[in-house]
Amino acid sequence: MQHDIINDLMKETLLLYSLGVLGGYEALAVEKHLLDGCPACDLELDSMRPVVIALCLIGAEAAPAPDLKIRLLNRVADEESLVSPFLRRNS
Repeated sequence: MQHDIINDLMKETLLLYSLGVLGGYEALAVEKHLLDGCPACDLELDSMRPVVIALCLIGAEAAPAPDLKIRLLNRVADEESLVSPFLRRNS
């Protein structure tokens, strides 16, 4: 199926696909649609690539705070004390 106009839902779906977060059947449907040849979606996807690449590069530079692991472990320990003893993991 080819079309000339891309609506907001199609743009959102193509963006999720380009980010690699579209799952299952939706990703397969987008791939099939692109393989069938839709110039409008190809063009839209091409226009998103620079932004997606920039987002990937920005994310790669981010590093977690040095104390993140300690804070997470402390928080899990605090919350584990609130869990019913029947639901706690045996240690």
